[in-house]
Amino acid sequence: MRHWVSCLGACCILVSLATPIAPIAAQPAPPPTQSAPLSDRQIRQLLTNILAAAQQRDPAAIATYLAPTAKITLIINGSTGEQRLSLNRAEYQQYLQQGFAVIQDYTSTISDINVTIAPDRKSAIATYRLTETTTVKNYPYTITAMTYARVRFEPTNQKILATQIDSRSTMTKKAIDQTAQ
Repeated sequence: MRHWVSCLGACCILVSLATPIAPIAAQPAPPPTQSAPLSDRQIRQLLTNILAAAQQRDPAAIATYLAPTAKITLIINGSTGEQRLSLNRAEYQQYLQQGFAVIQDYTSTISDINVTIAPDRKSAIATYRLTETTTVKNYPYTITAMTYARVRFEPTNQKILATQIDSRSTMTKKAIDQTAQ
């Protein structure tokens, strides 16, 4: 189960980066360039773009929204205990690839979204709660995760990028009724 929890954790955090605020484009847009103070609208659009990349199961596109020095911390609580991961951008991208490889069905709901712009308007914090339900290939359970996430955005190399992600997920599993299939 730890391997499945680990893989689902990748999907938890990748989708927890996003919120359905605007219609999803066919291709995720590149991170916006930074020439003016950060705004709530910019951060929400970044979250929408990240969701588009997640829905396409594209770890490379998701990574374009992370600063080269981004720090990602995932805390995942499941039936086997707590798993704590500290990843850099490259490790996170690999982690996402592993997660996408095993995910079969996936749904999510985001709530309690809050964007706070720093007084100097040079950084922003987005927080939210994400509820996810998924099935994993060849695994007879449905997994539900409740995730609380905090993402810091800052201008980096003339683009607005996520520089820090902190996420705490609690997962539960329920056996899939094999007779109904």
